[in-house]
Amino acid sequence: MNWEQFLTIILTALTSAFLSNYFAYFKDNKLRSETTSVKYLEAQLIKVYAPIYKVVSREIYSPKGYTGLSHSAMTEIKEIADEYPEYCTDELEILIGTLYDDSFHRNGMFQAGHMEHEQRVDNDQKFFNHVSERYRKYKKILGNIPDIRKNK
Repeated sequence: MNWEQFLTIILTALTSAFLSNYFAYFKDNKLRSETTSVKYLEAQLIKVYAPIYKVVSREIYSPKGYTGLSHSAMTEIKEIADEYPEYCTDELEILIGTLYDDSFHRNGMFQAGHMEHEQRVDNDQKFFNHVSERYRKYKKILGNIPDIRKNK
């Protein structure tokens, strides 16, 4: 064996070792990143969107269909969002805040006798559509998560 062959063998071994370590590191980082984002999505679904979806879906099953959200429903939704603010998106926080303020104002007017019946919010179904789209999207991404119904 001459020096050229020996040098070729050593360079090949070093190159293959370097490349295999580099790709293993890259793969490990990618898996860690995917696992973290999946855990965050799962927590977001279980702690925020599933409970809010339950509250909103209760309002669907009325004789008239979905007619908006009552003040009590908005209070429940606000409590869920306040309990887990780290899992609420900016858009969700804005929607909840706007609807809750409107609901609070309308409920005050109803309690004071300025309205004959309680006014509902989200008549345009913007909040309902947002929550149901995110709920379905996250369930589709994550697959079937059996303990969604058990957690609040």
